[in-house]
Amino acid sequence: MRYLCVGLLVISLVPTMVLLAIFFKEKYAGGVLVTVHNGTGEDLSDVTLAYTGGCVKLHTLRDGEHVSRRINPDADSHLELQFLDSTGRLHHRIIPCYIEHNYSGTLAIQIEHDLQVYFIDGVQGPYDGLMEGLHLLPRAKPKREQALPSDESSQ
Repeated sequence: MRYLCVGLLVISLVPTMVLLAIFFKEKYAGGVLVTVHNGTGEDLSDVTLAYTGGCVKLHTLRDGEHVSRRINPDADSHLELQFLDSTGRLHHRIIPCYIEHNYSGTLAIQIEHDLQVYFIDGVQGPYDGLMEGLHLLPRAKPKREQALPSDESSQ
């Protein structure tokens, strides 16, 4: 009888533990959540994010659509955005953020109607904010919005 109770307890706890593991893996997974929003008024094709050790193909991003992907570079990295506009012209932008393996936070990229690219950097290193209350280190950098120059396009 005792083994039956222990067995039933284990059987009932396993699904709960699996669900908790899935929840925490998604919530606290290493890497930066990058969101790209298309506000151009046209569909963009072959949208790609490249970083040290990897590349994420977002394929076609329809007007008004946004897509998010978690990236986790192998080493220190910036991010490169590449896409084709509706005329087939290739656009390439370097996003001057700093990301390392297991950094966290968010990076929001907005492509506007004039194909100008803006981003908000919410990337956090593993030690950002740990000692904020002691004021020994500068506070974590605030999120900032930056516009990128538009002269990096090529045919």
